[in-house]
Amino acid sequence: MKKFYLSVTLDGILCAFIYFLLTFIILNYFTERAVSLVLSITLSLVLTLFTVKLLSEKRQKSGINNSENKLKDKIITQLNFMTKSQANSIFIKAFNRQGIATEKRRDGIFLPDKKTLVFVKFGYQQLSKADVVKIFNSIKKNESAEVYAEAFQPEIKEFTSRFVKIRLFDGEKAYTLLKNGECLSEINCTVPEIKSTKNNLTLNVFNKKRAKTFFGFGIFFLLSSFFVPIKIYYVICGCLMLIISLICVFFGKRTENND
Repeated sequence: MKKFYLSVTLDGILCAFIYFLLTFIILNYFTERAVSLVLSITLSLVLTLFTVKLLSEKRQKSGINNSENKLKDKIITQLNFMTKSQANSIFIKAFNRQGIATEKRRDGIFLPDKKTLVFVKFGYQQLSKADVVKIFNSIKKNESAEVYAEAFQPEIKEFTSRFVKIRLFDGEKAYTLLKNGECLSEINCTVPEIKSTKNNLTLNVFNKKRAKTFFGFGIFFLLSSFFVPIKIYYVICGCLMLIISLICVFFGKRTENND
């Protein structure tokens, strides 16, 4: 928590300097220097207050979402490594803890109150058209079917739509079901984590950490404008660097090592 508040505070200070420089450069062309200085300080303070509030809410929400997404991905990955009987057992507990009666069947989990046959198809073998036809043939005329899996290929979704009695539920829906049934702790299959090494150009350029770098370039260009004949070029470049720095603060990607 202390690290979180420190991050927001440092970003707020950085933004305050950027707001002051940008507003002062603009106002200095239209008003006297003393007036522009006072107005720039006032505007930068007001904008900084809104910025700190916005960043705090955004970071807090982002932190909650990231934790939830990581847990969801972990649960889905572990379900993919479970045997059919293990996965079925977890789903039966989830249904029962939500007051939904279940019956074990050889081909799936039957919900008598809903007259629905549930198929848990987690694993790294995608659901096929043959599987859909087999599921359809396994239910009676007055029954329906639900299929839970990590994801479904577009052509499978389109094909399954022809069978009105069959509904597909992806990993997110499965996670919600298990979470509502308080069964997340029941999944204890340990799977080694694999970190992605993919080099993302957007992540590298607009990384949050690069905000200070662009801020430094902005200051360099603005200071250089005092020593060169063509000042407007350096002023524009400096302002552009400061704006990019703001973009990194507000919208920059955050790496695992970022706070």
